[in-house]
Amino acid sequence: MAQSNQFTVTDVLTLSNMQKVVNLLYETMWGDVKIKFKEVVGSVCTPIKSVEFLKDWGRYIMFADMSKDVWCGLGYTMHTDYPTVMLYIKAKPNVEVNQRIKIINAMKEIASRPGWRGENLDSIKEPDVCIIRERSLRDFLSEGDQVSAIQLYFGEILEELSLIKQ
Repeated sequence: MAQSNQFTVTDVLTLSNMQKVVNLLYETMWGDVKIKFKEVVGSVCTPIKSVEFLKDWGRYIMFADMSKDVWCGLGYTMHTDYPTVMLYIKAKPNVEVNQRIKIINAMKEIASRPGWRGENLDSIKEPDVCIIRERSLRDFLSEGDQVSAIQLYFGEILEELSLIKQ
């Protein structure tokens, strides 16, 4: 085990505020943003208002299948030094090879747009192929109403996704 076996002051503050943070995440996503997500993607999963999802997966997202081969997630990820607000589109790992090549080529085209980036787009064998549009949560800290600013960003990237789908 590479971690200490003692709680720090930071750990206690984090635990004390965990439910407040989860409530803020929930507030930014499960109102108008959920409606827009469902409009653009076609469906949406049931909300998970739980710290277990953060602990187990390092993210707090809504997600849905865009097709039988691709799914979309929108929300937060904690896989970087600072949490990010993001949308990603992932190819499912069991996609047939010819279809996977088509998906990767389409993803490369989208990843060339400003603000987008691709991951693992150079190998058809890589199971975790995706494109991402994200901003650091840090970008929203100076906003007077951070919830509204994040909701606005989600709306903007969902509108862009709607245009991409067309």
